[in-house]
Amino acid sequence: MKRVLMIITAISLALLASCSQTGEGSEELINSVREAETAFAEMAQRDGLRAAFVAYAHPDAVLNRGELIKGKDEIDRYYSDPNFDQITLKWSPSYIDVSSSGDMAYTYGPYELIRTDSAGNSVTNQGTFHTVWKRMSDGSWKYVYD
Repeated sequence: MKRVLMIITAISLALLASCSQTGEGSEELINSVREAETAFAEMAQRDGLRAAFVAYAHPDAVLNRGELIKGKDEIDRYYSDPNFDQITLKWSPSYIDVSSSGDMAYTYGPYELIRTDSAGNSVTNQGTFHTVWKRMSDGSWKYVYD
């Protein structure tokens, strides 16, 4: 019985230790996610929301926009509305974490959405964004949930 208890204790300690490890190169992975998030935001500024949200979407990505928009094709269709051409969206991650396996990450931070209302006035909304990222086989990151 003591032997079984010692084995269970050893396995439990090993599992706990593995959960707390951040993995080798975690700072490099965090920086690579930061670069992806920054490039995503810059593309949205430069090329528009549709181009950016399609380019950085995983094929099975989900957007939560009051309703769930599932898949890259639906994301493209959602952002094809010409009203999105009148919106400026700025964001920057204030927090980034990467899984110990290095294949998933999440980010969050402030965003600012600026649009023109029907009277021609500029309206600004601010909030916090949350994005879940998946690392692709080529090392790039695509969002799976935003």
